[in-house]
This record gives sequence, structure tokens and C-alpha cells, in this order.
Amino acid sequence: MKKIIGLLLTSFLVLSLGGCGGGGDQKSTLQGGDTQTITGLVSAPGGTVAFNTPKFIQRIFDILFGETAQAAQTNLAGVAGTKVNLIEIDDSGTQVGTPLATATTGLDGTFTLKVSQSFVPSGKYLIRVDGSGSNQMNAFVTSNVANVNPMSEALFGLVLTSASENNGKVTGLTASTIKDLNEIVEELVTSSDVALTGGTAKAISNALKVAAGINLHANSRLKHAFGKGRISGIVTGPSGKGCADVSIYLRDFGNIVTHAKTKTDSNGKWSLTVQETGSYIIGAMNDGVLCTDGSQWWASPSLVTKQLSAEKVVAVANQIVTKDFQLPAGGRIEGTVRAGDSGAPLGGITIKVRDFLNTQTVAFTDTKEDGKYTINLAPGAYFLTAENKTQWPYATETYSPSRGGGTSFFDADKLTVVAGIPITADFSLQAGRMVSGIVSDPVTGPVAGMRVRFDDADDTEHADVHRTNLKGEYRIWLRPGTYLILSRGQRKSVDLTSANQVADFLEAVGEIKLLIQDAAGNPISQAKPRFRAKTRSSGVEKNDVLSKEASNGDGTVSLYSTDANKSNNLLEIKIDNGAMIGSSIYSRKIRLRDGALVPVTIDGDNPPITITLLAGGVLRGTVTVAGVPQGAVRIQARNGGKDSDDRFTTTRTMSDGTYSISLPAGTITRLCAFIGSSASICPNDGSTQPGSAYFDNVTIMANDKKTQDFSVTLP
Repeated sequence: MKKIIGLLLTSFLVLSLGGCGGGGDQKSTLQGGDTQTITGLVSAPGGTVAFNTPKFIQRIFDILFGETAQAAQTNLAGVAGTKVNLIEIDDSGTQVGTPLATATTGLDGTFTLKVSQSFVPSGKYLIRVDGSGSNQMNAFVTSNVANVNPMSEALFGLVLTSASENNGKVTGLTASTIKDLNEIVEELVTSSDVALTGGTAKAISNALKVAAGINLHANSRLKHAFGKGRISGIVTGPSGKGCADVSIYLRDFGNIVTHAKTKTDSNGKWSLTVQETGSYIIGAMNDGVLCTDGSQWWASPSLVTKQLSAEKVVAVANQIVTKDFQLPAGGRIEGTVRAGDSGAPLGGITIKVRDFLNTQTVAFTDTKEDGKYTINLAPGAYFLTAENKTQWPYATETYSPSRGGGTSFFDADKLTVVAGIPITADFSLQAGRMVSGIVSDPVTGPVAGMRVRFDDADDTEHADVHRTNLKGEYRIWLRPGTYLILSRGQRKSVDLTSANQVADFLEAVGEIKLLIQDAAGNPISQAKPRFRAKTRSSGVEKNDVLSKEASNGDGTVSLYSTDANKSNNLLEIKIDNGAMIGSSIYSRKIRLRDGALVPVTIDGDNPPITITLLAGGVLRGTVTVAGVPQGAVRIQARNGGKDSDDRFTTTRTMSDGTYSISLPAGTITRLCAFIGSSASICPNDGSTQPGSAYFDNVTIMANDKKTQDFSVTLP
């Protein structure tokens, strides 16, 4: 085997020396003096001009010349004997003057160009390769390595179109900005969002441009690249030293769409353009390996861990806003996501880090082409979800090796991050079923950026949350089973047991905006308001959830309803993040069934509602079943009676059996713990049923924490 590898390497060196870049008719406009080189690889799908380089040799060139394994995914091969021109362009992409340098690719498709030592890469310089007819491929020059392929051509087309639509200047883009935008195409390739095999270079490029055009984040990032405002800063660690390779996200306040993204430089500095005046949040997601400082969201006077606690940052056109981050000492979680059946690495899978106490988003990153991910976090308790929105047919799951992966948040293992101590969390995703669909309004059409929530079948907490693209479409893979899907005030039950399913949300709705605050008028973030439809079935009040969200840093949130009768909307607000603020029923009733109904006008204006929550206490504890801590056990507080119709609010235990819920000061008539969805097993006659346990007359004090553990027998 060593001899074979040696022969292949010898052949590789012969190819390199005999046909690499400078082996063609290279020229330059230089008149002497110091020079620098630009090297690269021209690759395209097989064809009359393509040299079908052996895969082993191709892979070596991928590594040497910085390709991100895209060639392997698209069956690209080096294009031999083609002319390569380094040109300057105007803002329409048209060549200005004569080429600054030219070369002919060698047998392997590589080239080398010589340019002046003073040459500075930017949006005004391209590597252009002409093909048959009017076909050509272009690549922006952002460094001393410039590879030309269908992906680089797609980026060129996307940037050119966005510049035209947003009155921008391509030639004014910095090399750094173009590198940031190149990530858009890389993500589409890595996630297999486009069929990249079996087509021509032009077909692949066009498919990538179409996919980027309907991608909510990609579209906005292209737009903001031509912004007139700027937000910048520096990311440092506890010592004050700059932290390099940290991802900076600019997201809008409330809708949580990524508008711009960049990486910190070697000194921890970063800068982003902003298209127009607006309100944003900024996150420093440390998904690099150069430092272990914990990811944070910007807020003043101190940074915060959770996305919904981020402070609103107002950007203004033609002005520079400075926001610095000093990250706390953190610990690293890293791992690999693989297909459970083949062990193949899965790229483009989103790793979401959530707070273990109340499931709110803390940080996120995507797996690379080799399936690997890294995220650095502040010390704390978290859980992970591997979310699959790609075309890979493997199910989204929470990290839980002992269960073979979890299907909901309550299955997730607790990961306790300690500064300086790494954690390895690998995923092996099972084969899944896809649920897809569209969210659209009958009058205005597709709804972009709308949340779609995937819950377990008994209507509790999430298996996952997703957003629609610019065409109102969504797609996600889940494990076979039954799920409840909520979006825009509508609910659908889907059975993924044996086949993929489509679930569309097409009804007319009414939107009500809430402002949730405390008694002093301070906004409350991470509150969880829910609209419920007040219905009864067989004498039992069901109160099915229509819409549920979580409030932003300024206490604002929108709920939706399809209730044409304008009379069946019950509103509850749950607090489960450990705050000393009591959960509430709208109009401050002690039971959900007594709550005042919220009128909703469909397809019309609904006045905003301000909800003021009073001080409360935190009730917490652990539930054991047959002596073992148990997740997904319901904890239900009942007031004014002991029956299930007297429900005030309900929460569930996490995988370690712990729970936390904030309640208003006072006495809870009955506090029940029960397994499953049937509250009737927690009786009202003083008896104890298997699978349940309860305590009566539980006192909650304002600004206090109370522990109430449960020991439940097996049902």
C-alpha cells in the first residue's frame, strides 16, 4: 500500500510541476519591481473541456488550494488548457481595460498569476474564465487564492443582482465582505440544498442562485452588504485579549432573521454594514477553536446568555455604532454528526444550544462538510438539538445517547459546561420522515419568516422550531411518529409513522401584539404567552393551543388566532426561567377557564394589549418515578378547586426530573404531578392513583424559592 501511495504522490508531483499554472502563456502588465502571486484551481463538471482528474489527485488539490471539498460533492474536475484572466470590473460586472494578468491552466486545472506587490483584493477584481459560446465562470479575488467553479460564479451573480436591486456598488465591496457572503453559497452546498451533480456549470450556478434567492437569511445578508450604516466592535476574553474567529451575527429584533454575519479577525475586531435604519440584536457565537471564551448576546450593562434577552441595538444609515463584547471564560462542546445507518458525516445540520431550565435559545452553529461542529459557552446547564432542514433524510433529535437520541426537549441530556473543560457530544441521526408545507395568507400570499413549531403529539413542548423561507415554505426531518404542528394561529396533526407528510397553513388570521411588563413597567423577556381555544369535549374543557411564542428583550411578542367568532381566545402567560415574576391568566384570574376572552379581528387591526405581571415566587423540585428521576412528567397547579378544570398552569420535568415554574404569591389549592397527558389520573377525591402524586394548599411567597419534590409510583 505504501508503494501505491508513493507512486500516486510521484504522479501528483509530475502533474504539478509539468502543468501547474505557470506552465501556460502567462503574462502581466507589470513593468518590474516586487510581485506577489495569485494561485487557484479552475474546475467544472465533466465536458469537452474538462480533464477528469482522478479523485485521489483531485482531493489533494482540494486541500492544497483551499477548496472546501465542493469538488467532491459536485463531481467537479480540473479544467485543463483554458485561459485565465485577472481583470478589473465596473459596477455592472463589465471588464475595464485589458487584463491585469493572464495564464493558462495546466493539466490539473491549476494556475498561477503574478501581480504587483501593491495589489489589494476587493470587489473590483475578478478571475474570469471563458467557456464555449457565451458561457463563463467568474471568481472574486479576496486573497492570494482564487478558485473558479460554479459556486464562485453563483456568488458573482448573486452579488451583482443584489447591488443592482439595492443601489450598491460591487466595486466598493471589501474582500472581507465578499468572504462573508461566500459563506451563503458554501452553506447551500454543505446542506445539500441544491442538486449539485449531473448538471452543467451553468445549471449548477443557476440552481444555487435560485436557492439563495428564496433563503430568508441569504437574501437579507446580500441586501445588507450594500448598507450605508455600520456596526463594529471588538471581542475580547476575560484577560482583555482579542478573540479571533468568533462568528458575529446581526439579527433583527423580534423576527430573529440573520441580516449580516462576519468573523472576528486575529485581534478580535469585526465590522458589519447595515442596509438601513433599524432595530437589531447582536450575538458573538464563538464557534471557532482559537479561544474557549463563552458565546454571548450584546446587552448593557452586561452581556447575556440567551438570545431573547439581547438588548435592542438601533443602527442608523451613514453612522457607525460600536458594540464591544468581553466574553466570559467558557467551556467547549464539540462533536460530529453522522448518519445512523452508514456513519457518513452530515454537513449543514444546525446545532442549537438551549438553556436547560426553560429551553430558550442560547447559541447555534452548523456542522461542516465533515460533520464536525464546535461551540464555546459560558458555564451553565444546557441541552443540544441537531436540527435537520437539509435534503439528508435523517431525523432531527436532541442529544441523549442513553436513549439513542431524543424526540423532544424533555428527552435531552443535561450538559453542564465548566470553564476550561471540553465536552464531546456526537450525534448519530436515525432515518427520518420529512414534513413540509407552506404558510400563506389567503389575501396577501406567502408569509416569510413565520415560526413553525413541531410539538410532540400531546400538545406540550417542542420537538423543534423552524421558520419559513421567502416563499413561505418550510421543511424539516423528524423521527417517525405523530406530531402537532403550530403556525400562525393554526394547528395540524401529522402522522409520520410510515410516510412523509405535507401540512399547509392557509387560513386568514388575526394578530395581536402584546407588551409584557412587571409592576414597575419594566419589560419582561422570555415570558411564554399562549392563545388557547376555549372548547369542551365530553364535558371536559380542552383549551387547545392555537399560538405560543416567547417575548423579546423589550417584552413584545405577537400571537395569532383563526377564531372567526372572536370569543374563544384564552390567554395565559407562563414564566419558567427562574424569575420572581408570577405566571398569569389574562385578567388575573386564578383558573384558565375563568380567564377573560380576548376578542380578535381576522384580517383587521387589533389594538395592542399590555400585560402587567405581579411579583411571584419560584416553585421547583425533582420528580422521581419508582425512585428514578423522570423527564416529561407534568406538574400542574390548580386553584379554587382540585379538579383538572381548575388548572392554573402546567409545566413538565426535564430529563433529570427537575422542574421550575414561577407562580403568583398565594396558595395553590392542589399541586399535581402525573405521567402522560390525562390530568384525570390526578384525582380530586383525596385518593392516590398510580402514575400521579399531589400536595394540597401549597403556599408561594413573593420573591422566594420553594422546593417541592414528588415521588410517583409507576402507572
